[in-house]
Amino acid sequence: MIIRNYEKKDWKRLNEIHDEARKIELNNAGIPDAYLSLEETYENEDLFDYELLVAEDKTDLVVGFVAFYEEEIAWLYVDPKYHRKGIATKLLSESIEKAGNHIFIEVLENNIEAINLYKKMGFTVVEKKTGKMVGNESFEVTGYILEYKKQ
Repeated sequence: MIIRNYEKKDWKRLNEIHDEARKIELNNAGIPDAYLSLEETYENEDLFDYELLVAEDKTDLVVGFVAFYEEEIAWLYVDPKYHRKGIATKLLSESIEKAGNHIFIEVLENNIEAINLYKKMGFTVVEKKTGKMVGNESFEVTGYILEYKKQ
């Protein structure tokens, strides 16, 4: 597994990964109707304003991605066929290393696997918040803000 910078040739795989994983995430949150594809949301949510890394398996297939900047991890998705193989952990570790000393992430309340991953990596819950879903404001959601402080 290698972590590398995003390249334009990865766009199709990012769409496939995001769309499948996002459907699962929203189903688990009880709001499957809130689903929008990456193609529908990437511009409004400024995907390419972030530093974007991808995880590639040994066959050069992109299996996950993370988008972040100095203070925020905004996107972290892994192809559901590759869940529980350490890919999210590797992507998260790399983004933590490259980000600033104080990092935040927002997670839907029922995304227990993601919350547990972030806690395992040293994030702590600092706030529970209810409000409009970013990117699909017609839905109200509850989620957590987690923070990470480098030593």
